[in-house]
Amino acid sequence: MKNSKLYILAALFIIVFLGCKFLIQNGAADAGEKAPEIKGQLISGEAFSLEQLKGKYVVVDFWGSWCVPCRPVISELKKLQTEKDGTFEIVSVALEKREGAGQKAAEILGLNWKYQIEEVSKFVAFNGTARDYGVTDIPATFLINPQGELVGKMHVAEIRKQLGL
Repeated sequence: MKNSKLYILAALFIIVFLGCKFLIQNGAADAGEKAPEIKGQLISGEAFSLEQLKGKYVVVDFWGSWCVPCRPVISELKKLQTEKDGTFEIVSVALEKREGAGQKAAEILGLNWKYQIEEVSKFVAFNGTARDYGVTDIPATFLINPQGELVGKMHVAEIRKQLGL
């Protein structure tokens, strides 16, 4: 009897999880569509809007200070930043549970690009910007073309090829 209750609870959890993932991903922009707007305040205190980068390729990276798998992606983005030729910008969105955690981690990890945003929410799936991009887990990296259209979610190596680097 006790085992059957556990199986039922596990099944309900899986159904709810998959349902939430389905709803989040179905509301997200697809490749070729206008990239969802990202607005907020940079960790430097300046106001930011993705629209101000129109005309350049934009690499958008969702990460978190608590995310161990994000570290190798950040290392690759730092290398990509050193190859920056003026045709692209990197925008990182730190999804944090505590205010200030993303900024502190960015300093420690040596993130060397201007456009860094920290958004605080309890769960990745509850963050509006992440939902707009269909992010259910991190790291998640996207490329936006100079026309402001979403090229897609991809690895940094794929982005490097798209940028001709």
